[in-house]
Amino acid sequence: MASASASLDDLRDGDRENPREDEGPFECRSCGVCCRDASDGRVLVSADDLLRWKRQDRTDILGQLVPGHFSQLGFAARPNGQCIHQGTAHNPNDCSIYETRAEPCKAVEAGSQECRMQRRAFRHLLPAR
Repeated sequence: MASASASLDDLRDGDRENPREDEGPFECRSCGVCCRDASDGRVLVSADDLLRWKRQDRTDILGQLVPGHFSQLGFAARPNGQCIHQGTAHNPNDCSIYETRAEPCKAVEAGSQECRMQRRAFRHLLPAR
């Protein structure tokens, strides 16, 4: 079984003994495993994200950004590594800022290679069917 610390090559090769993580449905807002490995500043936000949130007066988002890599800002994380924006009153796996989420979050498309790698790494967190 792959762990969160497995190498990307290991995750790309995958573990075919339990294909559950590679099977659909790939529904971002009910899965959310890609938001589980978001240590402080790891999910960087773009200049376009910052401008959009300023225009939208989203001080709730802007006020929670932390220093990230390459002198950019990124999302903060909870102590368990989960993105601070993951979870709503109705669904613990949903994104509370989904409609205006950051560009890197939009780039991880449901069912993509990145999505499948995250599902393999965090298969123990996949919602029950």
